[in-house]
Amino acid sequence: MWLKFFMALPVFALLLYVPGCFFSGLLAPDLICALVTAPFMSVCLYTLLGIVYEMAGISCGFASMVIPVVVVGLVCSVLVARRRSDGEQGNPFASLFTKELVDELKVLLPYVIFGAAVCLVYFIKPLDGPESFTWRTDNCFHLNLVKRFVSTRNWSMLHGSIYEDPSHGAQTNNLYYPAGWHVLVALLCSTLNTSAPFGANVVNAVLIAVTIPSCAYLLMRTVYGDKPLAVRLGAIFPLAFGVFPWHIIIPEAKESFFMGMCTAPACIALFILACESVLEGKFKWRSAAFVLIALFASVLAHPICVFSIGVLLVPYIVWFIWRLTGAKGLSPMARVLCELAFFVFVAAMWAFCFNVPSIHEMTVWIHYAYTRRQEALMRIVFMGFKDVPAQPLLALFVWIGVAYSLYRTRYLWMTCSFLIFSLFYFVDATTDRFIKRLLTGFWFTDFNRLAASALIVAVPLAALGLFAVVRVAQHLFKEIAAKNDATARRYRMLMIPLLLAVVSAGVIYYPSFHMPHAHAKVKTGFWYVSKRAREYNDFDKNMLREDEIEFLEEVKEVAGDDLVLNFPCDGSSFAYVTNDVNVYARRLGNAYLDERAKLIAANVDDYASNAEVEEAINELDARYVLLLDIDENASEESSIYEDGFNANTWRGFCELDDETPGFEVVLSEGDMRLYRILDEAA
Repeated sequence: MWLKFFMALPVFALLLYVPGCFFSGLLAPDLICALVTAPFMSVCLYTLLGIVYEMAGISCGFASMVIPVVVVGLVCSVLVARRRSDGEQGNPFASLFTKELVDELKVLLPYVIFGAAVCLVYFIKPLDGPESFTWRTDNCFHLNLVKRFVSTRNWSMLHGSIYEDPSHGAQTNNLYYPAGWHVLVALLCSTLNTSAPFGANVVNAVLIAVTIPSCAYLLMRTVYGDKPLAVRLGAIFPLAFGVFPWHIIIPEAKESFFMGMCTAPACIALFILACESVLEGKFKWRSAAFVLIALFASVLAHPICVFSIGVLLVPYIVWFIWRLTGAKGLSPMARVLCELAFFVFVAAMWAFCFNVPSIHEMTVWIHYAYTRRQEALMRIVFMGFKDVPAQPLLALFVWIGVAYSLYRTRYLWMTCSFLIFSLFYFVDATTDRFIKRLLTGFWFTDFNRLAASALIVAVPLAALGLFAVVRVAQHLFKEIAAKNDATARRYRMLMIPLLLAVVSAGVIYYPSFHMPHAHAKVKTGFWYVSKRAREYNDFDKNMLREDEIEFLEEVKEVAGDDLVLNFPCDGSSFAYVTNDVNVYARRLGNAYLDERAKLIAANVDDYASNAEVEEAINELDARYVLLLDIDENASEESSIYEDGFNANTWRGFCELDDETPGFEVVLSEGDMRLYRILDEAA
């Protein structure tokens, strides 16, 4: 199984990058940019094809998705290449083997190699097998949606139900869900005939190992074009922060938001490139088109990501307007008025979006304040934010980068962007007043989403901080060195940066250690990452254990495709994902149940005596009831009752046993049961 997993990694990388690269190459200024931004095109094309195919009644799969995209992209690239005789005019593929490309690959590849190594240690190694998965609420929805995509071969994000037949589902139906991530996983699962958890792990591994580092590289190449050393040193930072990507993808399992934030640095880089071309008088409409496509791809991943990108770019746009109005020869007063007009526009758009009904639904979610102001401030200072332990060396580099940006103000916009989201996090963590909803409602008032957004620009700030430290060390070495021959210069220019980068990476990524001659254990940020990764992928601690999966194999043999009523909090919410059992309730939490599902959940044990319950079950044509964990010793503190369990809501399943009238035991093993619903209830 592991061999298949590692073989699937390059397969998915090709599916993600090759088709999109043909199209990004038509818009990108160079080949490296085209390669890095290829996922934007792939996500857009695959997702839009899913919608078109649903309307046309065409089944989705490798042949219908990948082959048309590759063929059309190849034809377009060839036609454009023939029309452009000069490779500098927008055909990056004409310069495949230039010295400049080789030199740039020498900078990009360390990002990917280092990212792959970190991914192997902290994401792949802790997996309890390639098909392990975290049981968090969001992952329950995501994996069920992928499974439904694969089963029905309908990958339209306009049909976001997790049921093959939505009329026989317990949860309210989704007419729309941003399914960019789910389409990618479904594509891999269909191509290699794998399970949804297997496909999800492969997709996430490639996004962590390749997409995040390469997109971070594009941003740093864009903002640090005059500081190649800062770009090289930045290779150790894209995966260095515990909140993003690690906390977002492992315990939280926010798959859609995760994918959108993976590509956010590249989207910001494209926007900056387009704006800088305006200042240089070299603006081309294809640059603007590329930015719009990148933003659209972020929407397909998760609309929240566009809000994050937009807010992160506000300080840069302020700086851009100031330079643009200066280049146009406007007076200082006119330039200030232009800036004020932009702020009024931002405030108006914020108010408008806050009151749009579909967006307003996000702003009413509440994550209650959890800490005092002093503690929230310290969490920001040390880059731990809500859940991750302090990362002092990493925080030091970030704040040195912030200080450096005060000296070189061209980088000050990144500091402002970081501080804006830090302020949002601070408000979110410390108060429940209306200002919390106003400022953070677009992110569901979610502390970790706000922290992840802040860390998008903290990565280049950390690289800038390390760059400043290296420059100081080089200067000190030059001052104290007895001689300045070629050997000393080589040591100063090569060994000092390498030594500081290696030591910094070792300290940042070291999982934990004991203090000498003491019993105290220092818990680092990556101790947290490692611990969470093991815990949340361990089948012995999962809601759905391996023995229960084996039991579900027998359930599938008996029940076939018949509808099975279930209590989702015992792990059976994943039964459709792991064993293709047609279970009724596929999401954790009570908020997602419709009225019929609530009636059944509370009264299924009264099936033989309650005509309303009998009618509801007969409408569904349900044939079986599945219980995996409930017994007389179960309690609300039990591990099976996570994520909003309410005993009253699920009373009917909690009180169902082998003696309940109207049910017949079909399968029995330990406290696991499969009951047949008798046709004659009375």
